[in-house]
Amino acid sequence: MENETSYSDDLKAAESGDPRAQYNMALRTQRGDGCDPDPELALDWLTRSAEGGFAPAQFQLGYRYAEGIDGARDFEKAAHWFREAAEQGDRDAQYNIGVYYAHGHGVPQDDQRAAYWFEKAARQEDPAAAQVLGDCYTEGAGVPKDEKLAFYWYAESARLGNAKGQYRLAICYAGGKGTPRDNVRAIYWLTRAAGAGEADAQYTLGAYYLEQGKENPALNRQGVDWLRRAARQGHHDAADRLAKLDSPAD
Repeated sequence: MENETSYSDDLKAAESGDPRAQYNMALRTQRGDGCDPDPELALDWLTRSAEGGFAPAQFQLGYRYAEGIDGARDFEKAAHWFREAAEQGDRDAQYNIGVYYAHGHGVPQDDQRAAYWFEKAARQEDPAAAQVLGDCYTEGAGVPKDEKLAFYWYAESARLGNAKGQYRLAICYAGGKGTPRDNVRAIYWLTRAAGAGEADAQYTLGAYYLEQGKENPALNRQGVDWLRRAARQGHHDAADRLAKLDSPAD
């Protein structure tokens, strides 16, 4: 709950127009906290709170429309409420509206606006936003191409624990993109990302160990293990590589 008030206190404040109390009532009526569960009434309270300018309610209402209300998604309404919350500084909403602009969900596709909102969220230490912002600088999507800024944001994402950001950072170190080449750091971040379940990192690490393990059975086994982990996640290149390993030599 947003505060420790009682059901009756929340109801009284909500009926008087308090957006925070209306949000609390939305949570209560959704879960049946002090009342019978009532999803329709919960949505009504959530909408009233969002219209009253309460950012958490705006984000949650956007999420509801994005997921679908009564089985129907409404990306335009989702985008509206995400943007309302984002403009109040809600980090998750900033990331979501960035995604919407990047893909044209409910709004015209706009790489510049997408990058703008990704940076807003990234500066609030959103790990996924930092990774995607790094991609923007890598690809020149909405911002000028800049390997150093791409590296910076990948490093931020990696620091915050994002596995895809860790993988991207490893690739920067391996290729000397935006930073001096450093194979030790590349393997370190590749291993971190692979251990966190990033399939591309698992495949890349597996391929690396197979290359290094031509004369070293222990490294070869590690390589096969990482390829298997990637393949179990549906990584086609890993599955193909394993199939070739299992095929008899000509």
